[in-house]
Amino acid sequence: MPGQVAAITVHAMLEGLVRLGLDRAALTRAIGVDLGDPPPPAAQVGSDAVGRLWQAAIEQRPDPALATALGLAIPFGAFGFTDYLTGSSFTLGGGFESLARHLRLVAGGIQLELEAVDGLRWVRLRTPQGESPPFVATEMTVALFVGRFRTGTDGAFRPAFACLRGDASRGDSPQGRLLDLPVRHGSPVAALAMPEAMWSLPLRRADPYLHGTLRRSVEDLGLLRSPADALELAIRARLRDALADRGADMHRMARLLGMSRRTLQRRLASSGRSWSDVVEGFRRDEAARLLAGPIPLVDVAACLGFREQSSFTRAFRRWTGQTPAQWRRSAGA
Repeated sequence: MPGQVAAITVHAMLEGLVRLGLDRAALTRAIGVDLGDPPPPAAQVGSDAVGRLWQAAIEQRPDPALATALGLAIPFGAFGFTDYLTGSSFTLGGGFESLARHLRLVAGGIQLELEAVDGLRWVRLRTPQGESPPFVATEMTVALFVGRFRTGTDGAFRPAFACLRGDASRGDSPQGRLLDLPVRHGSPVAALAMPEAMWSLPLRRADPYLHGTLRRSVEDLGLLRSPADALELAIRARLRDALADRGADMHRMARLLGMSRRTLQRRLASSGRSWSDVVEGFRRDEAARLLAGPIPLVDVAACLGFREQSSFTRAFRRWTGQTPAQWRRSAGA
């Protein structure tokens, strides 16, 4: 049985594709359900509607960078609450922090993770349940962020690079040309990396009254991040040090979180996750971050808690289909 997706998201994709010149009638037929115009804020439709819409779009325009073009084409306001909450923030960093709290209103399958490391601010898009169609949601969302915040800062938002999960065609990156920034393809996780100073860029739509009013409305509706998401983020926040010390066992982590091992296991299971899922996902994402810099591969393996570099190489190949050295070369790091 397919999952559910916000109707407003499917409607926004439809409007963006029409802006790109695709045929509205054919796309609407492919969706197969009445979304409403505009859709009710809390309306949900089967996630297979996205697959049908995307298949129809690709048939009309077989472009490998269509998801990026779509993200840049979706008009501001198409995502309702989420657009206005983000756009009315004081700064770029405030906008991303608002997205980290509220993105699930329109993209329940994507979790946003924010981190400051070595002079860079990272914005990672994690998809614990996978993506269908592959890579479309995260590629579109990266483009949305670039388009929204570049406009919102009058062109000042210039990330150092983007990471996309899909491969480039023969070393070419049409996505990079559209985004006007370097793109590292084949990454285990989609992400944007930007200089620390960029986090404080002012947003031209900043409106403290509107932002406060919308945030209170969303909180009153009980639509904020679920406890399961918060638990996984709490674990991931502690895993970096724990893995480097080779102490990332479930019993120790439960103590750090102030609960028993059994309680931690039960709470993860209730959200369809396991301890090994969380650790594996963190290692994969952290590997991509570390490999973006000059750290020797043996040290990357140690930071991730692998006793042997060969074990890390096997794991990374399973995650990406490439060895760490191959991925680093293809990313230009």
